[in-house]
Amino acid sequence: MIAGIITLLIYLCLLALVVYLIFWVLDTIGFSIPAQIKNIIIVICVLIAILLILQHLPIPGLPKFSWHDGVGIGAAPWLKVSSLITFA
Repeated sequence: MIAGIITLLIYLCLLALVVYLIFWVLDTIGFSIPAQIKNIIIVICVLIAILLILQHLPIPGLPKFSWHDGVGIGAAPWLKVSSLITFA
């Protein structure tokens, strides 16, 4: 459980770094994003982080989202995206 939490925190740091780098690169090349749009993107990232943290806490009754390999072998496996998300 501790290893999962540490991995989650590393992923959250990488998410924050990627968002910051995207904003920085776009500002560097001269394409400035309005502050309101930046705030919306940051709020979405924070909500994703909260959901990920809640998934790792042992809260009874909280639905757990999991990805599984239920796509199978096919010519176009991306067409069956709805079969990837399950509630455990």
